[in-house]
Amino acid sequence: MGGNGQMKRASFLVLLIASLVVGVAFLPQTASTLLPYSRLWDMMIPQEAVDPFKILEHSPIAIPKSLDTTLTLACADWKETSHAHLITLDVL
Repeated sequence: MGGNGQMKRASFLVLLIASLVVGVAFLPQTASTLLPYSRLWDMMIPQEAVDPFKILEHSPIAIPKSLDTTLTLACADWKETSHAHLITLDVL
């Protein structure tokens, strides 16, 4: 009889510790990016695979490397309103 009570207490402690570990894994954390994620999410998927703005680093226009003229960069600005996101491009 005494062994059964100890076994219930041990299984309760194991369940309690496992619940605490899972709870700590999903605690909210301050994110330094636009995509919120927990520490568990960060371990499962590398940061390179999550970056939605990586496509902006690639240009669809091929520019030859021997081009001697300088390229003028466009200035981009965006503003969030209650109705839409406004993106303004200033191309010189």
